[in-house]
Amino acid sequence: MEESSSAQPQTDGLEGPLVTALIVSHNSGEALHRCLTALEASHGRDRLEILVVDQGSRDGSANVDAEFPAITPLRLPKHFGMTKARNIGVRTAKGEYLLFLSPEVTVKPETAMTLAQRMQADPSIGLAAPMLLDSSGNPAPQMSGFPGKADLGAWAKSGVPWRAASGEGAIPAECLSIRALIVRRQTIVGMNYFDERFGEYWSDVEMCYRVRRGGKNVLVFSDLSVRDEGRPVPSANWIAALEADRRLGAVAFAGKHHGFGAQIGLYLSQLFGALGSPGGFGAFSRMLSSQKVDGTEQFD
Repeated sequence: MEESSSAQPQTDGLEGPLVTALIVSHNSGEALHRCLTALEASHGRDRLEILVVDQGSRDGSANVDAEFPAITPLRLPKHFGMTKARNIGVRTAKGEYLLFLSPEVTVKPETAMTLAQRMQADPSIGLAAPMLLDSSGNPAPQMSGFPGKADLGAWAKSGVPWRAASGEGAIPAECLSIRALIVRRQTIVGMNYFDERFGEYWSDVEMCYRVRRGGKNVLVFSDLSVRDEGRPVPSANWIAALEADRRLGAVAFAGKHHGFGAQIGLYLSQLFGALGSPGGFGAFSRMLSSQKVDGTEQFD
């Protein structure tokens, strides 16, 4: 499939945004600046809404609209976790398509509208993504399969085993990283939004699972690429919270898709496994009280 330099999607005479680029940010000042600068250069900028959901940032990035007045800022008082923050953004978004981006991702001018054009042209596509490239220009991890019941313990401990996409053209996938992907807004609304039983982690895996279960294709387009500088290293006071949240997310996923017995078994193994994790007793305590990242605490 050839890449379009102008990427002019059909709009059916409608006005307003076709695509909403939805970015959830927390203390991401420099990365967010690069991300927004790239988005502002997008083809079809008049059909692109740029929505930044800031989760209680303290580095000044909450006021990024002073430099980028054409964006739509949503300022949350605390870090509510990715799941709740994305839901707030989706409920505010006006675009027919949602382009989820992490602040560390910089797009090319054709990215947003070309992805939307391809989604418009093929209703069988449920999720689509450009190929992620790392800071050296090499393919970065962005796709995986789904975990079976036996895999959940490893995923709970270490996270999703993302791998780089390989191949040419439209590369099929099961699960895609939400660091850069596009989906119809109606798909998320039809799922009753992201499942808020999840906090920081796993709601993206759940979204992919439901899209695939609905018979839709999940694709990475090799002829579209974006640069991903990678996740920042969490500060020390985040480690226990994120450790517990990831493990609790896996437990919730197990309960939804493998039954109560699998849920309880995984919970017990992950509860005691947390003691030996980098989060230590803090992660254990949070798991014991089922404390996911949900805005009840403020982190730097």
